[in-house]
Amino acid sequence: MLSIDEIKLKTNAKFIGKKIHLYDEIDSTNLEAFRLIEAGNASSGDIILAKSQSNGKGQGQNSWISPKGNLYISIISVTKSTQYTHLLTFVAGMAVVSALKSLYGINVQLKWVNDIVFDFKKLGGILTEVRTNGSISSVITGIGLNLNHKVVNLNNPLFSPISLAEILDKDISINEVVAELIENFENYINLYHNSPQSLIYLWKKNSFTLGKEFLFSENLITQNGKAIDVDENGFLIVDTFNSETKIIKCTKSSNIVYL
Repeated sequence: MLSIDEIKLKTNAKFIGKKIHLYDEIDSTNLEAFRLIEAGNASSGDIILAKSQSNGKGQGQNSWISPKGNLYISIISVTKSTQYTHLLTFVAGMAVVSALKSLYGINVQLKWVNDIVFDFKKLGGILTEVRTNGSISSVITGIGLNLNHKVVNLNNPLFSPISLAEILDKDISINEVVAELIENFENYINLYHNSPQSLIYLWKKNSFTLGKEFLFSENLITQNGKAIDVDENGFLIVDTFNSETKIIKCTKSSNIVYL
């Protein structure tokens, strides 16, 4: 059972999660984060947790089915600059990688731009959203992880779902995962502020996508390519095998079909 007291007891994070908003059920933790900000009831470093979601959101227009027993969390970051804000998806990805390695000794990979995969199966996803008011940007980083129940994603049948409980053959403590996750998120957001190049380097070391061939759509034209790198913005660089490279922005990830 989710417990704010237990989470705070288990984590060494000083800033992330200093205030935790916990809900039994909500439409979407990302949506609630924006509502709290607009009402003046939340600030940078706050997290929103829900036991379940009735209208969870994935990349693009995809829905994220959200039964109890899994992790649904949004983390608020407020910045005066929009530079590199989309790299918070990389921050979240590395936080998940490090948390699951530290707690359970398993290696997960990051499928560009926002999926968390294990053995070619989908374990979770990340959704980063930004709203700007004048010179201030509110960045909400939502993370969903299949901990005790796998969630079928009908929008992406090529990567069938898996849960951490299936991988480890035991029930998973959500409080334990949250505590470790927010501690790692704090570490990687500090790295993001001080050296975004180092964050990108670590993301690439844990990438599922780099070196893979896939089909991608651009301007209604399907092309074949191979992921060879990500640039300083976190955008994917693709070799199209015709002496040309292309940069695919994060919003195009749904147009990629792995071969």
